[in-house]
Amino acid sequence: MIDAQGKVDSATAVIANTEATIRSAQANLKNAQVRYNRTNGLYKQGFIAAQDVDDARTQVNVQQSAVDLAASQRDAAVAARDSALAQKKSAQEQVSIVTTKGKSDIEAAASAITQAQAGLDFARANTAQRPAYQANLQALRAAVTAAQAGLQNAQSQLNDTVLRSSINGFVTARYIDPGTVVMAGTPIVSIESEKLVYVNVSVPEEISHNVRIGKVATAAFDAIPGPKFEGKITELNPAADPQSRQFTLRMTLANAQNVVKPGMFGRVTFETDRIPNAVVVPREAVKSSKKGTTVTVIDDSGVAHVRTVQTGAQDTLGIQIVNGVQAGEKVVVLTLVLLQEGKKVKIAPDTPPLEGTPSGPGAGKPAAP
Repeated sequence: MIDAQGKVDSATAVIANTEATIRSAQANLKNAQVRYNRTNGLYKQGFIAAQDVDDARTQVNVQQSAVDLAASQRDAAVAARDSALAQKKSAQEQVSIVTTKGKSDIEAAASAITQAQAGLDFARANTAQRPAYQANLQALRAAVTAAQAGLQNAQSQLNDTVLRSSINGFVTARYIDPGTVVMAGTPIVSIESEKLVYVNVSVPEEISHNVRIGKVATAAFDAIPGPKFEGKITELNPAADPQSRQFTLRMTLANAQNVVKPGMFGRVTFETDRIPNAVVVPREAVKSSKKGTTVTVIDDSGVAHVRTVQTGAQDTLGIQIVNGVQAGEKVVVLTLVLLQEGKKVKIAPDTPPLEGTPSGPGAGKPAAP
């Protein structure tokens, strides 16, 4: 029944999304139709070519197809919601039947206990009489015990009509349909706790020796724009994957607010090495040519100098220059044309340094000839 309600909610959300998509597609269709009418009018006046009219007509057809597709998706979502509602109603009726029967069994067992206890009390009042009463007393005691066992069995069966988890979490999978007869030990649903979230990351073998358990790492998720989540590396597989030759590590995140959901794609960042006083330039500043690896430097007179450099460590933001560029020098990141040695350039005004370029004032500013 929980799964059926989830399907209803999911289908309702899909209906709302597809209706918004239909409205957007209809607006696009209307714009395409207006553009086609305008283009056709200009064509009839001889101002534009027939190809422009064909392109506008094609755009109208594309937008009409988008509207039809969104409408079909909405219809499918409505059908899915109706099916989920029917499934939910069937499950509710099944639970009601089982619960009612369990309560009736409990009442019948309780009544049997009352009757047996009354007979036992009566027999006890007559224990001083004939030996036959002693045998009757034993029989009544056995009846009370049997009735109590029946009551406990009925209560146990009633308790089995409700699934209870030993942990707090969310149902992420259901393996058995309502009404199915299962054996003891058969998994019915999968429940995951979201208080702690594990992020599995593959790292290349050349940097695996720099990864340590307990190292702090941050994770960013595409589905959660903005905030980054900090955690620690808690596990590291000592063996590499034979296919990819990469090692798998696990990062643990605290998730008290249930913001991160299982199955999300995340990007994990952690420090593998630290190089003090490194000269770093943006990755775009480093070029490969027949001369080798080069960086174009702008001197104080605004003249370009193409230098052959030796690179070192690098990350997604920048590349270390071991030899060839000094800290504080201006390097070319973006130009309108390819700069040659000795070319006079003009630096674009009020251009802030690019992120990840701590090599000194002006490092990483774009230049134009």
